[in-house]
Formats: sequence, C-alpha cells, structure tokens
Amino acid sequence: MTISIFIYGDENADVLEDPLTSGEHILNYAEQLRMGKSHEVYFSALNEDDKAFLQQENLNSYLKKCSGHYITKSIPRHFLRQMFLFKKVSGTEAMEVMIEVRGLPLI
Repeated sequence: MTISIFIYGDENADVLEDPLTSGEHILNYAEQLRMGKSHEVYFSALNEDDKAFLQQENLNSYLKKCSGHYITKSIPRHFLRQMFLFKKVSGTEAMEVMIEVRGLPLI
C-alpha cells in the first residue's frame, strides 16, 4: 500500500515538545463532535464504535504517532477523517476511499 502525502508550508521545526498541546485545535473539535455540537454530516453518521474512537485516550495515542508538521497544519475535520481512514484499514488488507464534495465549508 502506498500513501502519498503532500507537504505544504514551512517544515523547519517538525519536533514538538508536546503533540497534545500542538493538537489542541483537533482535540477541541473532537470534543464538539462527542458532545453533538457539530453539524458535520460525515461525523453525524458514526456508529457507537466510531464515536468511542473519538475519546480523548484514543486521540492522544494517535496524535503521538503523527509528525509535528502534520498536527499543526491539519484542519481538524480533515485530521479526524484521515484518522478514521487509518482506523478502518489498519491491520487489514482492505482499502477505504473517502471523497469529499468540493465547496463544503471547512468546519
């Protein structure tokens, strides 16, 4: 399997002291989703197992695996959708495709 990642912006300082602090914007967005305070269509259709994946412990574990550049430059909605893609295919021979409609607001 090959994943192509396009890097944008300045990547000089990729080492973070604390990925959880740098990912605070992602953690805050996940908290809004858990509390049902988002109108994001993709996340409103999650089953209970997927919602459990948004728990703080799981997010912290995933953030610690990510590069500092990826954490700080990611839009929270995109980060979480990519995390779910990783969850779905991790440890399998499966593949998953997600197509996003262009022009939707980047909530």
